[in-house]
This record gives sequence, C-alpha cells and structure tokens, in this order.
Amino acid sequence: MIAFLSFLILFILLCFIASWWIVKRSTWIKNDGLPENTTAWGRIGFFTLRLVSVFVVTGVLLFTAFVLDRSEDPNDELFWLFVIVVVFCYIAIPVACIYVYSFFKCLFDRQGVEKLFLILHAIGIMAILYIAYLCIVDPDHCDVRIMEKHYHTHQKELTAVVSKVEGWLPDSVNVDLTFDKRGDITDFETNIRGLNLNEMTDKEWGKIGLSTAKLDTLYRALNKMGCKGINIAPTLYPYSEIYFRRGYSFRLYKQALTDEEMNNLNASSCFLVVNRHTVFALDGTCTKREFEGKEKYLQEQKLLQRGIE
Repeated sequence: MIAFLSFLILFILLCFIASWWIVKRSTWIKNDGLPENTTAWGRIGFFTLRLVSVFVVTGVLLFTAFVLDRSEDPNDELFWLFVIVVVFCYIAIPVACIYVYSFFKCLFDRQGVEKLFLILHAIGIMAILYIAYLCIVDPDHCDVRIMEKHYHTHQKELTAVVSKVEGWLPDSVNVDLTFDKRGDITDFETNIRGLNLNEMTDKEWGKIGLSTAKLDTLYRALNKMGCKGINIAPTLYPYSEIYFRRGYSFRLYKQALTDEEMNNLNASSCFLVVNRHTVFALDGTCTKREFEGKEKYLQEQKLLQRGIE
C-alpha cells in the first residue's frame, strides 16, 4: 500500500512538473480553453489534472485489455472492473469527465501539445475497441465445421501428443489435465491417491510419470494446436481425449469402432463420429446440447458415401 501511494504521489508530481514546463513554453499551447485572466498556477493546475486523467484512463484501459486478453472469461473480469469503478465513483466520475473534455479538446484543436493528447486518446480508443472485441466475440464458439477443419489440420499432432503422454504415464495411471492461457493447470485429476494440485512438486509429479518440464512441453504442444487439455484414462475409457474449446473435445479411439458403436454415438446429440477412430464430443460444461451443423454434416456424408458406392 505504501509503495502504491508513493508511486501515485511521484506520478502526480511528475505530471505537475511536466505541466509547469509545458505552460511556460507558451508556444506549445495555442488555446487551453481557460479564461484569459486565469493565473499561471491555475493553468498549471488544470493542465496537471488533464495529464493525470488522460494517463490514468489510458493506463487503466491498456491494463484492462491485457487482463481480458489473458482471461478465460473476459465478461467476468469486466464485471469486477465495473464494480471497482462504482465503488470509487467519486474519483472515477471526475476523472472520466476530464478525460472526455480532453478528447474533444484535442479533436477540434490539433495544435501544439494537443497532438500529444490526441495520440494518447487514440491509444485509449484502440484499447476500448479491443476490450469490446474480447467481450463480444466468443473465443469458444464452435461447430462441426470448425472442429472438422481443426481436426484435419492437426490430425498428426493430436495423435502424436496422445502417444507422447501415454508413453510418459505408467500402466493403469489416469490423468486429466486442463491448462489456462498462461499455461497454469486449472484442473487436475488422477486415480493415484494423495496427489493434490496445490501441493504438487517434481517429486509428486514423478509418481505419475510427469514433471514440470514435461508439463511445459505438453502445454506448448496443446497451445500450438489451439487446445486446452488432455484426458488419458486407460482404466476407464477406450479412448484418449483432447480438450478443444469450452465443452468440445476430440476423442481418439485405439480400437476401431464397430458399426453399432458408431450408430449409437451418432444417435446422441452430444457426439459426432468422424471415422472409426475419431469422435467429436460435447460435454456438460457447454451451454449447448447438440452440435451446430451436425445434421447437415451427416447428410453430406451419406450423399458422399452413396456417390462412392
């Protein structure tokens, strides 16, 4: 807290010194919008408030864009930012008013130091547009066509990652891992008792054939393919699973599916059989209960099959 207050005081002091220097160089300011009888100290004080407001708002916007870009749920992060602004409204509202005034001032009076303000406001506008993009566009939007394209693009890599992790794990060990954008593990499950994600060390990871270096390699491989995690459970399932977008995953079967198994899977709204070794899956974490475009895809496959026959 003391460090933050010290930084804040130093920042305001620097803005004050900069304002004093700019006001003294009167050629930089063609029209500051203040009455002619305003004293020099009055102009310096007003300019300081304007500088502080613009720098603070621009900094907050850039920081918000940075946080949302690395967040799994941008709308949730933005909600907490809104709460903070409401709590400190007695500071946020005056700062916002000065920021808006500064924007229109430099927009219509692009001379001298106003050019600097215009650049800062342009940066702020770009940050606002990026924040809006992160909140409006759903990064986890998915349908059959997206999964099909992704699967065919990364088919070899998907198989290679599964084979590599299976080679690391001892026999009969189940591992379910999910990473966030930063590479931190958010979900971890295993059938080996006594292992807690918050207490894992290299020694503990070694009990299931993993290490921090191997986990980093796994994260990089998954991230390169645009995937989030992996589930290998030989004692539970006849397939290995790679998590794609929220609620969507690729299930890779070692043994070829029979016709009956394929028909049963396709009969469910949560599965789509691509071939005898690959199934697109939709789990309970997704708000949708069926694949978008599934019926059209199956119809196209039937027509294609008839054409081959």
